[in-house]
Amino acid sequence: MKKLSVKMISIILACIMVITLIPFTGSKVNATEELSTKITGAPKDLICKVHNTDNRQIDVDFTPDLECGIDKSCGIVIAASTDNKQTWQVVDSWSFSSGQADLKWNTYALCDSSYFKMDYEKTYYVKAYYVESDGKKGPDSNICGPFGPVEDESKIPGKVEEASKTPVKITGDDAGILKKGTTVTFERDFYKLTLTVKEIKGTDITFAVKLDENKPYDEYLNMSLGSLRGKNNKGESYGDFITNGEVTLDLAKMEVGCTSLTIPVTASVSIKYDRNEKKYKFEETFYCDVAPQAPGLIVTKADKKSVTLGKAYSNTVNCTDSGTTVYYRKKGSSAWKEKTFANGKTMKLTGLSAGTSYQIKAVNYVKSKDKSGSVKTVSSSESSEIIFRTAYKSAPKTKSAKTSKVKQKTKKFNGQWVKSGNKLKWQKPYSLKVTTYKLTINLKSRPSNAGGLVVKDPDGVVHILKGTKSKYTLSSEIKGYKKGKKVKFKVATFGNGDKVDNLTGVSPYKTITVIMK
Repeated sequence: MKKLSVKMISIILACIMVITLIPFTGSKVNATEELSTKITGAPKDLICKVHNTDNRQIDVDFTPDLECGIDKSCGIVIAASTDNKQTWQVVDSWSFSSGQADLKWNTYALCDSSYFKMDYEKTYYVKAYYVESDGKKGPDSNICGPFGPVEDESKIPGKVEEASKTPVKITGDDAGILKKGTTVTFERDFYKLTLTVKEIKGTDITFAVKLDENKPYDEYLNMSLGSLRGKNNKGESYGDFITNGEVTLDLAKMEVGCTSLTIPVTASVSIKYDRNEKKYKFEETFYCDVAPQAPGLIVTKADKKSVTLGKAYSNTVNCTDSGTTVYYRKKGSSAWKEKTFANGKTMKLTGLSAGTSYQIKAVNYVKSKDKSGSVKTVSSSESSEIIFRTAYKSAPKTKSAKTSKVKQKTKKFNGQWVKSGNKLKWQKPYSLKVTTYKLTINLKSRPSNAGGLVVKDPDGVVHILKGTKSKYTLSSEIKGYKKGKKVKFKVATFGNGDKVDNLTGVSPYKTITVIMK
């Protein structure tokens, strides 16, 4: 291998030092827009990039083209445009003049790297080309860019201050009743904040919360979210912290009616740009409606012309009015009637037909002021539909009543402690005479709009026989030895309920007499 001379090594080292330490100065060449007829090519594979430790410096690399008609009388130009390639300015140039006889060995002249500094607030494109000694230029290389603009860091605090005053843009606000997919966004120069209802399970509602930091402010500011805040059903403020981009609220505990949720956002200027790390605080407010829970309907009382359903919905927090609207109709009818009961009033439907089945459903409502001050009605979803029955006008008509399987026996009971007031009292062992039986009652017609038959035995014990039948049977016992004796039972139809203490819509009683045999 041919050894390099000391002079050649010195030239190479000098080139490397020039590349890495300062921009090329060399012998400047004058470039004109007049095209050369001598130079047929351009520097090849032009690559430009921002320096990794100085965002104002653009490093320029290329491959020389020694077969394009250039010689030692030529030079090279690095040009940049700051007006979207409309005009070009020389940012670096050097000539190839040297004592070397062969251009290929003129390492200094053909060094394939350069760099220059960008001005603040400008966008740059870069190209390279060869020139003759009289300034006539050859073809352009490929163009690199855009690069920049680079901001003047001394102006950043003022820019941030100005941007902080820009009003927020809200999309999807005042969203009404929340449902899956409901979305609201808050857009400022600094960020875009998005809340989306991700899931609703029962009374739990989960929001997906996303804070996107906008460029270039993401480089200057450190941004963070506070807790999602609202008011509970007592009108008290509360907050739920956002974890993993989600927050879950219990609608049953939230203030009903027209309400709002807020999220605080803090943007703190990095100490790199502001030693005081000035903080900007925003509170984004999301207006929505929280409906009351759907009513749970229970028939508390019924007679042949009316039915009572308990108390209407009542709420005084954040509401100008509240109540329940009841919808009802005869079973199978197409038209619904409605009646509204305000703020805790007893819900009683009157003017009904005796011995009739009715369908019933209801909604709770509140009236609340929205963000503009207008009163708005916010209603719950409909309750589950139930069937209730009014009482028959008269007692059931019986065709026959008889007993069977009548037996007399004595039941013995052990002594035990029993509570008497606030004291325990010892009860001695005792025995009880009873008569067991099976009672069969045949009606003249089936009570189609009744919940069943209620039977009172001679001891006053009430028995419930469910269903609409023409024949009912009861197996039980009564006190004493009654076999062969006449015993009286009372029977009636009932409309609603399944236990002795919640029976409603009971008809008049009829007394039937049977011989226990």
